[in-house]
Amino acid sequence: MSYLLPGEMEENKIKTEDLRKAIFEYLADECCGYAKAKPRSEMLKYLQEKGVAISDRAMRHFLHEMIDDNYLIGSCENGYFLIDTPNDLGKAMEYLEAKAESIAIRKNELKRNYESHFQILADKQLTMIRELA
Repeated sequence: MSYLLPGEMEENKIKTEDLRKAIFEYLADECCGYAKAKPRSEMLKYLQEKGVAISDRAMRHFLHEMIDDNYLIGSCENGYFLIDTPNDLGKAMEYLEAKAESIAIRKNELKRNYESHFQILADKQLTMIRELA
């Protein structure tokens, strides 16, 4: 199986297992533990040096697939890392909880703004109806 997102160039195709191996190798060598977290940009540079050219979007997608396939990959404000200790797991979970909280706040703001917007429209319609009567 080869890995290629829709719209990507055919010459960038790489076997899925080869990409997993290259990413895992990088994480194991350079990013073992929370304190050694590295941004995706550094992973992409490493892969390019190995002759693998994938987009940032493809890298995000692929990392999420690896996480879904039970790789112990954590993320934080500094990038990605291999979870090696209970502390690493705690840091990854804290980061995700903070993101989840900010997403929940945004969701509630959108709902409130939507309801407010339509309440204003409903009030305008009622005013127009009263003026016509």
